[in-house]
Amino acid sequence: MSNKKFTRGGIHQYSDFVNLFTHSSNASSRRYVLTTAFVVLLSLTAMLASCKQATGGNENNHINEDSPAPMLITYTVTFDKSADDATGTMASQTFIAGVAQNLAENAFTRTGYVFLGWAKSADGEKKYDNKASITVSTNITLYAKWIASKEITQTDIAELDLSEVAGEYLLKISGAWDNADTANTLHVLGEKIKAAGTSAQITLDMDGLTGIASIGDFSNNSTLYAVILPSGTETITEIAFYGCENLSTITIPNSVKTICSNAFALTAITSLVIPASVEKVNDPADSIIRGCTKLTSLTVDEANSYYRSKDNCIYTKDNTTFVCALPALTKLPDFPAETTTIGKASFQNCSLQGEIVLPDSITKMENDSFSDNTEMTSIVLPANLNYLGAYSFASCSKLTKIDFNGNTSGWKCNGEEVTEDLSDAENNATLFAKWSGKYRQESITRE
Repeated sequence: MSNKKFTRGGIHQYSDFVNLFTHSSNASSRRYVLTTAFVVLLSLTAMLASCKQATGGNENNHINEDSPAPMLITYTVTFDKSADDATGTMASQTFIAGVAQNLAENAFTRTGYVFLGWAKSADGEKKYDNKASITVSTNITLYAKWIASKEITQTDIAELDLSEVAGEYLLKISGAWDNADTANTLHVLGEKIKAAGTSAQITLDMDGLTGIASIGDFSNNSTLYAVILPSGTETITEIAFYGCENLSTITIPNSVKTICSNAFALTAITSLVIPASVEKVNDPADSIIRGCTKLTSLTVDEANSYYRSKDNCIYTKDNTTFVCALPALTKLPDFPAETTTIGKASFQNCSLQGEIVLPDSITKMENDSFSDNTEMTSIVLPANLNYLGAYSFASCSKLTKIDFNGNTSGWKCNGEEVTEDLSDAENNATLFAKWSGKYRQESITRE
């Protein structure tokens, strides 16, 4: 066995270390060598990690051998119940500076309330969800955010009293729905919500409701701020939420097949996602988002087999028909080459400005296609147009010219030839847009 000594800092020479291991017949010596090697390896690994952290991860930076290993900086997150009647306790949580970590699960409870998440001040807005992943750079206190809540079943609707409700309120309705229970219908529920206090801001959560295929009867309800529709819903009926001026959020389940005319018209929704399950919208006539001036995002789930979205507009899956546009739209989108039809009510109540020129690839304009565009002053129709639907320019109050783009002959209305001179753009505006116009509410076709 070699007479070379091991020092606290490691082995003097690598060759002696190898020699010691390979020529020693003593098992304990071999174990000693292996153990020492393992400890040295761990030490080197820790040293390299510390150096990398000290140099900001830049391996080219020089290491000061006399510098102490960097220390981890930690901060404390403290949890506050935010209400005297809330119960439960939560220990403070330690976070390493700059390292993402999940917040502890909320352990506070409050009778008659639902926990929403955490705010960074006692009266602040919710900043973090329960168990959210966050990073911290100082000691902080998070405050529980609560919303007054009531959970009912269908049989409770008739006796429901929301007249004393003020501020944010969560109304949850769950259980099996009985369509034969006429005393406790959705219409009655809608009237109960409408009767809530004027300062009420109600979220209606119907996610726990089963056996109901059709949702509607909540129109003109100013106290309704958010809606979660139940899974299994197949139809959102006409004017279901029409005129709910404060309704800003609606969650549609992936079971809905039909969204009928004016379903969300004149609401405050800011974004709308059409689920993969939807097969029909704007049924039977008007736009589902008519007058939704706050809507900034309109998309279709990519898995939908009937529709697709592009630039906040909706098309049929094959792009042949333009279906729906944001009401805030001020100019025509760039239509795909395949688009030949402007669908019914597709530009209804939009904000189109000045002169509009349609591409010649369009051959059909269905009913109400441009109705209620109050800032549109003139329109040039496609040279290849062969169908112009009824009410296409109804209530376009500033429209003074409709140019048929040379396509002025061979038109018929209800089987009879159109005899008016369609080369007169100003007179066309009278015929097709004015309230008393002869063709305002009629479709014309050309073979």
